[in-house]
Amino acid sequence: MQRWSPGIGDPTLIGWFTVAAYFVAAALAIRTTMMLRAGGGARDRAEFTFWVGTCIALILLGFNKQLDLQSLLTALGRCVAQIDGWYQQRRAMQAGFIIAIVGTAELVFFGFAYAMRRTIGRNGIALLGMGIIATFVMVRAVGLHHVDSLLGLTLNGWRLNWILELGGIGVVTIGAIARMSFERDSGERRASAG
Repeated sequence: MQRWSPGIGDPTLIGWFTVAAYFVAAALAIRTTMMLRAGGGARDRAEFTFWVGTCIALILLGFNKQLDLQSLLTALGRCVAQIDGWYQQRRAMQAGFIIAIVGTAELVFFGFAYAMRRTIGRNGIALLGMGIIATFVMVRAVGLHHVDSLLGLTLNGWRLNWILELGGIGVVTIGAIARMSFERDSGERRASAG
């Protein structure tokens, strides 16, 4: 049985770069939240909630990148499956879990998209990035061998899981920068009109 023990989950250069990327994106999301509040953009509750949630999620994911808590969940799931006697049928359970996870991620994504429909033009990029990250992290947490093998594929020296995770973080970062730019431009227009 595979066991989990506390330690650094990905002590490689790319692992630490990913942690730094999570924290940079979180800092930009925090800055976006502060600009929304200062500029009066916090009037749209769904938009403000999205950016606060994005800040929290990115910080937690940055810590989780090295704490590797999804491996703990996978080990616990294996343990429960063995104790309850359904370990031999785990593939069907894992497939159902992946479907449920992806479905949940899509529902949350489209729920936020609907709630933020008035501001989707200003926040859609960041919302897409969080959807990519959430789906990647949840599917990765399942620990299905075939999915792990797929995520381990390399393209020109880059592992697919690096591309997906860093790509999602990059999309959120671009979305935060775009939202701050829009808020800054709106503030300048309000100041010149007033």
